[in-house]
Amino acid sequence: MLLHNSEFGTLTWVQCAAGSVWLKQWSERNSEAGGNPDVGKYIGIYFAFGVGGAALVVVQTLILWIFCSIEVSSLQTTTFATVAPLRDWIGTSTP
Repeated sequence: MLLHNSEFGTLTWVQCAAGSVWLKQWSERNSEAGGNPDVGKYIGIYFAFGVGGAALVVVQTLILWIFCSIEVSSLQTTTFATVAPLRDWIGTSTP
């Protein structure tokens, strides 16, 4: 099932919120430990949140672009077909 553009917007928002929650978790862990243990793990997971969010934005943009271009093409074709007959566009007229 294909997700709608608004659902991707929600997923992007959730992704952003999850990254913030992860930073809070990391900060609390640093306060408890009195240092910065497991830096690689925390940076790696935060990096994954960032890349995942960027991927969601790219997919959301592509879906919006593809569906908008299809809708506009359909509307434009329908408008041209009803406004003027084909003979007006090719420069010939039939009696």
